[in-house]
Amino acid sequence: MSPLKHQKAVVAREDPKWRGYTLDELRYQQAYALARIEIEKDRLRSMTRSLTANYNRVSHDTLLGRILNNFSYLDYGFLAFRLVRNVWRLFHRRRK
Repeated sequence: MSPLKHQKAVVAREDPKWRGYTLDELRYQQAYALARIEIEKDRLRSMTRSLTANYNRVSHDTLLGRILNNFSYLDYGFLAFRLVRNVWRLFHRRRK
């Protein structure tokens, strides 16, 4: 824990003797914030790596498998939209 974390923020109007942070304190706060950002980036990378590592979409053995493995999530969403739209039209025509 940082020693600065438990201190209250001092407003200059409340304490006229307070002259601001020293350069060392500012550098410490900057280094602490950058370290927290890097830790969070690593945590997010590990989360996404674990999601993609365990996700085997389709076997690479068949031609269909090779094609489907090259699709992105946007492609799958677009195909799902077109499929739903075509099925909707098919059932909508039968009702008339």
